[in-house]
Amino acid sequence: MKSFQPTIGLSAIPSLNRWNCLYVVQLATLVAMLSWAIFDPLFEPLVEALIRGSESPIAALRLAKEMVGAWRASLLVLLLVLAGGSLGGLFLGMLKGTAASRSVRSLRSLMMLTAVVALWCGLVINHASLAWQGKRLRLVSRIDELETIARPLRSDWPREDGELPRIGPFMAYPFGDPTTMILLAPPTVSGGEICIATIQRCGDGALKLQLGGDSADWVEWHPESSEPESFVGGLQDSHHLRSHLRLGSGWFLVRYDA
Repeated sequence: MKSFQPTIGLSAIPSLNRWNCLYVVQLATLVAMLSWAIFDPLFEPLVEALIRGSESPIAALRLAKEMVGAWRASLLVLLLVLAGGSLGGLFLGMLKGTAASRSVRSLRSLMMLTAVVALWCGLVINHASLAWQGKRLRLVSRIDELETIARPLRSDWPREDGELPRIGPFMAYPFGDPTTMILLAPPTVSGGEICIATIQRCGDGALKLQLGGDSADWVEWHPESSEPESFVGGLQDSHHLRSHLRLGSGWFLVRYDA
């Protein structure tokens, strides 16, 4: 008995270490993916590109490469391989019947594995919401930059085509009584990460700044008694309110179904 017990303990150590390493890989890839979704403005377009080309993995990766660059697509593939491989290893560990893996099939291990799967499911289901909240966090610190664009327009909305400091050249629509400015050299905020494509003025004085490259997301300034709502733009384009987040100082991040 004295020689038997140490033998079992030593044989179990490598398997338990491998098991722990698989959990470390799972948690590391999960944290990396979560951080990526929140802090990278191109994470959501990357996922959308993959979904669009879901019928063919090669076509999906090619589309993702064109939209967000090769390194992002490669990084996503690497993280998915690590996550899938380590998760497969955890499942196989639970199915083994060796003495070293019996502890793996304990109730606690089963609950841990279930929690990991649940976290991945939650990340997949809520990746758009996480990216949306990440965009809000980035814009909260850029309100001063947004103010430099909006402040002169509140008191002196242009009546015709022209050019303004910080905004650059623009075209005003509709002619005669414009409510929309199409910016010909879109100004940027957040260190060049976000550009403003058009600016819409509402009857109550609210200003809606459309984010370039994405017709669904806007940043808007509203007077005290006003909040984002569905509207028809100066080009007769309808925008139906989907959701909005408050940034502060009268500013909102807004998403429409265009």
